[in-house]
Amino acid sequence: MAHDLVPMLAIIGTFGSIITFIYMRYTTRHAERMSLIESGQTAEILEEKGYSNSERGLKTGLFFIGGGIGFVLGGIIEKMLQVDHPAATVPLAIVGAGTGLVIFYQMMKSKEVK
Repeated sequence: MAHDLVPMLAIIGTFGSIITFIYMRYTTRHAERMSLIESGQTAEILEEKGYSNSERGLKTGLFFIGGGIGFVLGGIIEKMLQVDHPAATVPLAIVGAGTGLVIFYQMMKSKEVK
């Protein structure tokens, strides 16, 4: 009987978490904006900096190039160690994608300094 509750609780927990996250995000955002209005300030400080299309493309490209390099290195390591499961491929792909994002961040940081 208890094993029947696990999938049901997992589904309820997943959707409950999503709904709670969305509710908290918008109520907090509204409260912050209202307090800014009450103090006479504008909400410009809350606006997120958007990237241009070329910067967004660069970010996406570096992310996928890093992930691809990670997959290739993981495949090479698997062949060298003669392993049948993706023990090296998946982590190296994640690290490679993260490295691509770090490179993008450094590029944007150096661009802001100039």
